[in-house]
Amino acid sequence: MRADLEAMRAKLQVLEEDNTALRSARAAAEARFEEMDVDQLREFIHANTGRYPVGQPAKKNLIKQAMEIPATKVMA
Repeated sequence: MRADLEAMRAKLQVLEEDNTALRSARAAAEARFEEMDVDQLREFIHANTGRYPVGQPAKKNLIKQAMEIPATKVMA
């Protein structure tokens, strides 16, 4: 029983570290896009997906779209 508890604590620690790393990576990616203006974001999305965003989405939505592009697709 005690060994199981220790194993679960160790697993939880690893998961917490992974979560922290993912949050840091996401914050860094978001900061990169925050520096861009709306036209730059539209061009980034077009360059990496082959299509422009439809309509006039808000900058917040363009950042979300840019972040959803798989890293393997990004040519920048």
